[in-house]
Amino acid sequence: MAKFIWKITYAHVIAYFLAGIFALAAMNYRELFATESISLFMRPVTDSFVALGPALQIFRGIIIALAIYPARRTCSLIDKMLKICKDMSIEEYGGISNDKNRKSK
Repeated sequence: MAKFIWKITYAHVIAYFLAGIFALAAMNYRELFATESISLFMRPVTDSFVALGPALQIFRGIIIALAIYPARRTCSLIDKMLKICKDMSIEEYGGISNDKNRKSK
């Protein structure tokens, strides 16, 4: 269970950190959060609570991992079924068992 929680938390923190950096650069948060309407409910980028955001994502990742832990077998089954479908479509249309690639006896 600890390995599962670690994987989910790690993926969550990295994804949110990268998305946050991208959004900060692409959407110009400094100016956006300084507008009168948004500043009523969003803290400025320079606020100390905003700096805690990446660290707090660790706790959020743990909560997400605990929430989806009961469904891990279902997700694994769906993943296996998708791999089987992909393999079948590759064999059917991709050429491994295609008649053109078979050697005639």
